[in-house]
Formats: sequence, C-alpha cells, structure tokens
Amino acid sequence: MRADSPIRDLADLIAKAKASPGKYTYGSGGVGTGNHLGAELLKRTAGLDLLHVPFRGISLAIGALYAGDIDLVVTNALETLAHVRDGRMRALGVGGAARMPELPDVPAIGEQVPGYVMTNWYGCSRRAACRRASCEIAVRAACRAQRRRPQAARGGCQHHHAGDADDALRARMESEVPRWKQIIPELGLKVE
Repeated sequence: MRADSPIRDLADLIAKAKASPGKYTYGSGGVGTGNHLGAELLKRTAGLDLLHVPFRGISLAIGALYAGDIDLVVTNALETLAHVRDGRMRALGVGGAARMPELPDVPAIGEQVPGYVMTNWYGCSRRAACRRASCEIAVRAACRAQRRRPQAARGGCQHHHAGDADDALRARMESEVPRWKQIIPELGLKVE
C-alpha cells in the first residue's frame, strides 16, 4: 500500500474489501506472474473480491500504486523493501511462513489468513551427465558469495541449502504443484 493509504493493516484491508466487493484493485507484473498468483492466493484464502490490473512489469505496477491508479501490489521483498524502509510504501504482511528479520513489525500474512504462504524460490538442476559433487560445490560457492553481498541481506534474501539438494528440490516442487494445479486453471491460464 502507499504510505498515505487509509488502509492501515491487513485486517483493515480484509474488512474493507469484504464490505465493498470488487472495489479494491491490485496490480501485478503481468498475468501469470508470481505476484499475480500470490494475490490470487490471498483472494482465495481470505475470501476477497479484488480486481486484478496487470502491467508489463512490476515496476509499472508500483508506479501506478504511487499514482493512485491501483490500491495495492503483492510482490517480493527485493522489489519493495527499499520503498517500505524509506516510508513511501506500507507493508501489510509478508508471504513467508514467519516474519522477516528485515521487517520484524510486519506480520506474516498467515498470522491473519491461516494457510497463506507464498514465497519466491529458485532451484538449480543439472544434466544427468554432470557430476553431482561438482554441481554441489558450485552451488555452495555461489550461495556463499551471494551471502556476502550486502544488498542481498538488505533485500530480504535468504539462502537455504539442504544436505541432499536433489531430494530437497524435488520435495519442494512436489509440495507446491497441487496448490498451483488448482488455482492456475481457475484463472484460465495455460502454459504456452
């Protein structure tokens, strides 16, 4: 939300959106993007009727938020944390299962909307011909280098590397697929 929005927190947004179905708008970086899907998950989990306004990139959606053309954006910390820190934007909640150390006073959305968790995550895969140990060494080195970058820490990035990365990535994908297999067809989206 813009810092000057009359909506003070997530509970206020939910109450106002339920009282005026279809009145409030959210912007995304485009149809089918992570922020579009995150907002749709919030709509379904909280029982809200919000109008989607897709843009050609999240920066345009944030510009529309500041211009007052839309009411909110659902996006990741890297794209908005600086706006929140400098007081131009108000964070209503974070999508992870717990609060972020960078925003300790901002609740996890799941604290008020049980079952809501939406995070951006990335996994690395390798060709079968690539030696597993070589790939593991490269990924660990990249994560160590990224942790040393101050902008990564300030941007809310968290690095997790499981002992058996192949099994961890497979488990993560298997846990995510059922939820999105339900929501994506409901939105009429197709893989192209």
